[in-house]
Amino acid sequence: MGWIVTVWPGVWAEFIAHSVWRQPDGSILCITPNKYDDDRILFLPDQSLGFDVLALPMMIGTRMVLLSDHPDVRTLAGLILGRAIQFWS
Repeated sequence: MGWIVTVWPGVWAEFIAHSVWRQPDGSILCITPNKYDDDRILFLPDQSLGFDVLALPMMIGTRMVLLSDHPDVRTLAGLILGRAIQFWS
């Protein structure tokens, strides 16, 4: 497991928990469609991530690093992500 990272320059970096498959040759493969329909993703492995498939809800909240001090950026991030938001600094 790890994080898919997307960056809106000057606004925020978004980290979405994600899993990929490591192929026998060592390369990684993501078969999940992404919201931006990109051919490639930035994936950061994080061995501290995991979840219990028997525990509900089976969800790891999206994290954000705000790249702007403007108060409207925090408001917009909160509206987009709702209660699942967690800010990293």
